[in-house]
Amino acid sequence: MKQVNVILVVCILAAFVAAVIPTPVAAQEETRVIIQYRSNERANVLQQLQAAGAVVHYQFAELNAVSVTLSAQALNNMRANSDILAIEPDEPRYMTGQVVPYGVDAIDARSVWDADYDGVIDAGAPTGAGLTICIIDSGIQRSHEDFQNVNILGGYPLGWDTDNYGHGTHVAGTIAAMNNTLGVVGVTPGTVSLYILKVFGDTGSWTYSSTLVDAAYKCRDAGADIISMSLEGANFSSIENYVFNQLYNDYGILSVAAAGNSGGTSYAYPASYDAVISVGAVDQNNVVASFSRRNDKVELVAPGVSIYSTYKNSSYAYMSGTSMATPHVTAAAALVWAAFPEMSAAEVRAQLQSTALDLGVAGRDTSYGYGLLQTYEATGGMDPTAVDLVRFDGNAHETGIEVTWETAMEIDNVGFHLYRMAEGEGLWTRLNAEIIPAQAPGSMMGAVYTFADTTAQANVTYLYRLDDVDVNSKVTTHGPITVMGTQPSAVSLSGFAAQGAASPLGLSLMLVAALGMAVTLFSRRNA
Repeated sequence: MKQVNVILVVCILAAFVAAVIPTPVAAQEETRVIIQYRSNERANVLQQLQAAGAVVHYQFAELNAVSVTLSAQALNNMRANSDILAIEPDEPRYMTGQVVPYGVDAIDARSVWDADYDGVIDAGAPTGAGLTICIIDSGIQRSHEDFQNVNILGGYPLGWDTDNYGHGTHVAGTIAAMNNTLGVVGVTPGTVSLYILKVFGDTGSWTYSSTLVDAAYKCRDAGADIISMSLEGANFSSIENYVFNQLYNDYGILSVAAAGNSGGTSYAYPASYDAVISVGAVDQNNVVASFSRRNDKVELVAPGVSIYSTYKNSSYAYMSGTSMATPHVTAAAALVWAAFPEMSAAEVRAQLQSTALDLGVAGRDTSYGYGLLQTYEATGGMDPTAVDLVRFDGNAHETGIEVTWETAMEIDNVGFHLYRMAEGEGLWTRLNAEIIPAQAPGSMMGAVYTFADTTAQANVTYLYRLDDVDVNSKVTTHGPITVMGTQPSAVSLSGFAAQGAASPLGLSLMLVAALGMAVTLFSRRNA
């Protein structure tokens, strides 16, 4: 009888344990597919899918098909269903990412505001913000996705914010298309302010020198720092010449214009006025384009062959011409001015000349002028100010790897980027989403930084490198250091108690202990 009572207690407690401890339910793998069925079985198939708990996304009655997400078991049942003709994956489709046109990198503009080429504008980098570029052209399609959030101050005349010809929109994209993961990015990443003068209509037909003079004055009145003109004419105008000299010498406005597209050596205007920068075109190999004018007024060259940029009807297009080269120089001038705001228009112009990459015969020539625009050098980007590190190390913990570094001083430091690579992998991954800001910017004192890498895996050897970014957005790399991840130790019962709630395993152990105590007490009572 005593033995029966003990067995009874054990059975009761075992049943209680089974009741209170949930049985883990295996996760049901789900798949999104397109199912094609027999033409007369639509209602039947939809009823079966509903009964199976499938989620219906689209029904295509004319295709006898349906897009659904369903469990693996339900999918197998569908495959065995004689009413089903075909099942195929509902393949994912992704948005096309932003393209950096070759011209932006050919003039080394991205290095100015995205030194590590990670697609993120570097903190403190000169981007042209605060400067205004006035574009005299065929208008702009303001509603284009790559001009959203660009500071477009306004324009003239009525209809300036439309462009059925596309030329002005293309020029504007090279200058200021947003860094927004869509389409393209400009030489300035959507940060410069724009004012638009529409002087060409929907057919791009010619205009007059008086129209250009009026537009130039409207640019001045709008507060323009730089005027961009992708246009040309064959004959000299004394009035035009006077106005551009006046804007340059009296108002400090820098004017940039296309050297001309008909080849040969004749002058084109307004590019050939002394107060205007004349821009020729080169191709992807830095060879002067066959259509680019060659004369002693050519001052700089920039990419102008097959330039990809924004276009009319919310599209993108490739275009060629000195018209396409001109906005590269216009925007680069804005970057230089942003880097050196104390400079005059003449000094910005001289900076662009002195830092250009000499091409063709040595020195200034009629094909390349002073040479190919080099924006990074023009913004003073040759000598980054490195941060001296007192220490840079890492320690493995159960929760990941803790990386620590200490600076000696942070005179020109803006912040840091931390990168990780698994040994033998060959690919660096940036760990911080935003720049890790300097704790003592501009200081002779240093600071200590700690970064917790909680995604590091146990028993994997990692390399860490640290990039410091200075006020000119220039990067200096430190490291790498090597650290191995630690295997987490087993979790104790006290660990469960510390969480404030018992896990199924912890509850099971406690109930088993209680079962043992109950059996012991019951046995003693009946002894």
